[in-house]
Amino acid sequence: MNLTDAIKKYPSHLSARGISLRTQSKYMYELNALRKLLDSDDWPTHPQLAEWQAAQTHVTKVTMHHKVTTVKAFFRWAVEMEYIEADPSAKLVVPKRPRTFPKTLTESQIDFLLHRWEPYYIKRDAYLIDRDKALVKVFIMTGLRRAEMCSLDVGDVNLEGRAISVRSGKGERDRTVVIPKNVIPELTALTEGRDIDAPLFIGKGGERLTPAAINYVFLRKVSKAMNRRVTPHMCRHAYATYLVSKGTPLHQVQELLGHESLATTQLYLHASARDLKNAVDVLDDIA
Repeated sequence: MNLTDAIKKYPSHLSARGISLRTQSKYMYELNALRKLLDSDDWPTHPQLAEWQAAQTHVTKVTMHHKVTTVKAFFRWAVEMEYIEADPSAKLVVPKRPRTFPKTLTESQIDFLLHRWEPYYIKRDAYLIDRDKALVKVFIMTGLRRAEMCSLDVGDVNLEGRAISVRSGKGERDRTVVIPKNVIPELTALTEGRDIDAPLFIGKGGERLTPAAINYVFLRKVSKAMNRRVTPHMCRHAYATYLVSKGTPLHQVQELLGHESLATTQLYLHASARDLKNAVDVLDDIA
């Protein structure tokens, strides 16, 4: 089997591993770009791949890490499938991925969004005000991803059991998220008297709210009111950082967030430690 045919077969392997279609597209983009650069159906040699890596001087360390790990994973799979005898990428050095702290919201910003924020709509669309306020509150209080929020149905919300069933989250992993008591009124209003198969959040025409529509709410309503860029993911980070700062065990935060790796969740531990350091710095004023 040649390189091109193997690349075409790779998505089936990724799907079997539960890799989301969005992530698959990123992997395939890198592999097809490599194939185009090589301009051959033949399997590459190590020197060719080393030359490819050395030429990536225009990309960030994060992007370079993604490119190399994608290529190495593909060639390991090709060896396992016996398409090739030796892995030409085995000696490629994966650049260390720089540690970055997630952008989040301050407690005062969260308080504003939960208690004082009033999105503006013209009179005929005023009914969307309550929807947007509920949407943002659920983001902050559950840490759900944008795609997960869009996929929620009324039947996924169990108010009596205080649980939201997240079906096929990132990596196709289902999980249960606990509903905080202070968001029950909003979820009650969203679910009361509605069919269990109906989408939890809907747009103007009654259809399921799309990721683009959520982006619009955060860009045109939330960010404008906050005078800074606010994203759904920042609400997720605020949720996680708050749980960690209050002593919630990391493995529990990992489960609530749907992280595959505990290392990802540990970012919030470092972020919390940084906040504590900043808090203690005020003691310098005493000296």
